Amino acid sequence: MLFRSVTSDPNADYPEIAGIAGKSGLTLIRLLGFPNTAGANELLKNELERKKTKPSAAVYSEEGDYSLIFDSQQISNAIEALKEVQMQLDFDRIVVRGRVGCVSFVSEKLAEEKRRFYEARKALESFGVNIILDTCENISAVYYIDRNEVSKTQRLLHQYFFN
Repeated sequence: MLFRSVTSDPNADYPEIAGIAGKSGLTLIRLLGFPNTAGANELLKNELERKKTKPSAAVYSEEGDYSLIFDSQQISNAIEALKEVQMQLDFDRIVVRGRVGCVSFVSEKLAEEKRRFYEARKALESFGVNIILDTCENISAVYYIDRNEVSKTQRLLHQYFFN
């Protein structure tokens, strides 16, 4: 069964979910072949700050790519900063994907128990949601998806956790 109930019982099998939220208007930028070193990360951070932009999420993959999520209004400044960094660090290329949205849920027990994050991801994928990128930190889980699927994904997560 893909859908389970969530209760306020502290001894229940699943933690209570505090909220589900969605957002559109994001852009994903992947830095292919980005060196995962302290120096490279510091250079990137400084250049983005210089251009007055900051990613809402940053994930380094095992394949050697660095994925950054920006509000779409910041994208011009972000790309300028990334091109500067690319010239200095000589990584492979910059790939930009617009029309991204995200859906997140919050659970106070998520920091201790990542199972809910992976189960929710599996349920979303079984209903055809294409997850572009995901993150799970502390009490928040975020799934980055096509912006046209934000409402559907919010409904699916709500159904998953509360039906």
